[in-house]
Amino acid sequence: MIAFSGCRSHEAPGERARGRVLFHEHCVLCHGENADGRGQRREGLSGRPADFTSAAWRSGATADGVSRAIREGTPGTSMPAWRSLDDREVADLTAHVLSVQKEGP
Repeated sequence: MIAFSGCRSHEAPGERARGRVLFHEHCVLCHGENADGRGQRREGLSGRPADFTSAAWRSGATADGVSRAIREGTPGTSMPAWRSLDDREVADLTAHVLSVQKEGP
């Protein structure tokens, strides 16, 4: 399993770009094109999808927490477990999600 740390300065080249592609493949329907929680499927979900552009969300986000939510889902919400993603894909997607607030979707 890939180790995550709070410091993202050691990202592999292309990690965020690959994560952006994965985000558009797997996450946009709920989290939205702009990663603001306003995806087409947001209505009727158990809880509102996370708004990754929000400073409030980002202030509590960690690489470990994001990767765990991707891998295991979030109990009590509509966030599914993405067990079909391998460790590299989870790391790439985590890098993208954590970069959204600073760099935009």
